[in-house]
Amino acid sequence: MKLLCNALLVRHDIKCTGLLAHLLCYNNKVNYVYVLKSSQDHELYIGSTNNLKRRLRDHNDKKNFSTSWRGPFELVYYEAYKNEKDARWREQALKLRGNARRFLKERIKRSLG
Repeated sequence: MKLLCNALLVRHDIKCTGLLAHLLCYNNKVNYVYVLKSSQDHELYIGSTNNLKRRLRDHNDKKNFSTSWRGPFELVYYEAYKNEKDARWREQALKLRGNARRFLKERIKRSLG
């Protein structure tokens, strides 16, 4: 993993070009839905934020009440959205809809270990 544009953690094999570069590097308003894996109980936590790096640090520094006892966490997946409402809708879909969560787990099963 590497730092891109001082704001975004991305996999090393993703190139930041074209529309992706514009949205992620030049537009400050990027919203994320993320999936963390707890090293304590190996369960997943799903959340959303506009600052992925800070939010992961907050979780690992036990600044989030709902996850303070479950850390440390590993970022296993994220999605980037230009619109905050789209990110919040996706977060709720993953939290509340079993099919959405199941399909995501199948999609990232190798990342979950």
